[in-house]
Amino acid sequence: PINWRGLGIGLAVSVLYFVVVFAVEKFYSNRTLTPLLHASASAWLVTLAQVFFSPISEEIFFRGFVLPQLMDRMSFWKANMIQAILFTATHWPNWIWVNSFQAWIIVTSISIFILALFLGWLLRRTNSIWPPIVVHVVNNFLTSFAR
Repeated sequence: PINWRGLGIGLAVSVLYFVVVFAVEKFYSNRTLTPLLHASASAWLVTLAQVFFSPISEEIFFRGFVLPQLMDRMSFWKANMIQAILFTATHWPNWIWVNSFQAWIIVTSISIFILALFLGWLLRRTNSIWPPIVVHVVNNFLTSFAR
């Protein structure tokens, strides 16, 4: 059953996570969510459709299957680190194929690794796959508008 107290804490930490991420983005690369505020409703819907299915499948696999399997064999934090490394590594082939290897891949990998650790923690805290799915979809949605 879902841990409602954990869900409340997870919601608060999720909001804090997004505030920190976008503050860092603004400070280091001057990226903001201004395009999101100026986008039409149809642009929102198209973007949501584009970012909806990948996070669901990734969460079911990494936090719904890989993380519990690893937790059967080791402590939560070791298992969470391994699933975060695997999650990050799965993004590399496409990035390298499309862009060749560039320095931004390292920086992006660090942020995705942190997101994966957070999503694993959120799963454990709430005892549900749904909060990580929602946070992952929101993350991809907001990131697609950050410019």
